[in-house]
Amino acid sequence: MFAQIRPVQQLVQLMANARMETIRGAGHCSWLTHCAELRSRLRAFPHDVAASDTSKTVSDAPVLSDGTVALDAFQLAQAESHLAGEDDELARRFGWFPRRSTLAGVCESIARWREQ
Repeated sequence: MFAQIRPVQQLVQLMANARMETIRGAGHCSWLTHCAELRSRLRAFPHDVAASDTSKTVSDAPVLSDGTVALDAFQLAQAESHLAGEDDELARRFGWFPRRSTLAGVCESIARWREQ
């Protein structure tokens, strides 16, 4: 287990304003298995990091940025791009392969995520 964490610790040391958070019992899909804990930690973090001017969001979700890349909440305006990024591997990982998402389904998911 510790061998898997070491590369992450090295990355944290290389990135400005970075820190590593461990959620006990969470695996690779912590946003599915431990979403409340992950959400709480993500919302607390951006207050320590300045968001870039180009990364505005219209929700109460935090904007995480290192000054180059900004992560924010899904927006309905991004639904088509989100759908275009779906491939067979992603569908397999989330358990809906061979079915594919639809634009309407992506929009419904984004709206639901924004309410959570």
